[in-house]
Amino acid sequence: MAILSRRQATWATLLLMTAAQQLSAGDGETYEELVRRFLIARHCELVTPEVMNGFRIELMTLLDSGAISATEAQARRAAAGEAVRQRWRNSGKGAQDPRCRTEGRAAAAHFVDFLHGTD
Repeated sequence: MAILSRRQATWATLLLMTAAQQLSAGDGETYEELVRRFLIARHCELVTPEVMNGFRIELMTLLDSGAISATEAQARRAAAGEAVRQRWRNSGKGAQDPRCRTEGRAAAAHFVDFLHGTD
């Protein structure tokens, strides 16, 4: 499994930030869950180009599907980020966290499945 470079990870973060500023962002809870899954996969060092493409396409699909305000999207992104920080990053285990074998892999698999149309 190829790991994203720092540049690619930065691009993913920028994609999240610009997505939150677009006029349409779909259902707020779905948006927050999507961001949470991506951040978990990133924390577990499971973001491959395939995962990234699945995330990007699902994010764009979600953004085109409905409307929430840019403020709500930004708040949802911040809430997802804080939830992941509290639950995952404070463990101090990084990618060695045993949850990466279950929740982390499931989060990454979600985007791969979406990319291949099996989700």
